[in-house]
Amino acid sequence: MSNETASGSWHVGAESLRSWVDGDAGSLVSVSVEQHVLKCAHCRDQVAALVPESIRPPWDDVLAAIEVPRPGLAHRLFVRLGLSESDAKVASTAPTLRVAWLLATMGVLLFVVLTAVLAQEGGLGLFLMIAPLIPVTGVAVAYGPSSDPSYETVVAAPFAMVRLILLRTLSVLVTSVPLVVITGLVLPTSPIVAVAWLLPAAGFIAVVLTASNWVDPTHAAAAVGVAWVALVSWAVRIDDPLAVFAPVAMGAYVVLLVVAILAQLYRLFGSTPSWRLH
Repeated sequence: MSNETASGSWHVGAESLRSWVDGDAGSLVSVSVEQHVLKCAHCRDQVAALVPESIRPPWDDVLAAIEVPRPGLAHRLFVRLGLSESDAKVASTAPTLRVAWLLATMGVLLFVVLTAVLAQEGGLGLFLMIAPLIPVTGVAVAYGPSSDPSYETVVAAPFAMVRLILLRTLSVLVTSVPLVVITGLVLPTSPIVAVAWLLPAAGFIAVVLTASNWVDPTHAAAAVGVAWVALVSWAVRIDDPLAVFAPVAMGAYVVLLVVAILAQLYRLFGSTPSWRLH
């Protein structure tokens, strides 16, 4: 079965290798040859020479498909938009780009539309309550140890967390904001409402990103969500849902956005940069 070389090492004989490749070797011989081939580079080379040429290309294709999987739709889209392969890879792995997230978002928005059309009352308040929180939730679950299965890998990789978070935030906004705006235009109310929620949403996203320096982003988003729901509920209770878009309120959202951005910049460029974002 085996031959001894000049160096004293043993290798499987040519006949035994041929029988093993052809499937004619007995069970005992097959097990022995297999165990030896796994540890012997010389015999693996001999096996490669014995494999018929006709089956090599398909096998090579299988190995290539396993080692280098075909990029997903989001990855290919980001590349077409001008992102590098590495940027497209880390951006497209966000949980919010999965089909389940998109279907859930569309389901929530469909529920809002049905409520507004069928009930006539309460639909506007429900839309105002949900609209800013959809992108905020998307950003919160786009990264972080509690929601991103690739978080530990990304942290260990030589890729700036700030860049990752900005890319994934952009991907969340691109996929969710158009859906929410379209829903707002369908509602039987002023078209201004369809876009007015973008300002508080921007402030909330900035707050979540800044707060993630100290706490998990999902916890920060939950706190923001509770505060916003309470505010909209108060506006609905006084029979004026659009009070959340009053000039004073809009000014407060601008202040919130600016303060959160300045705090994040101070954190990033200060003496104690964020461990989450660097």
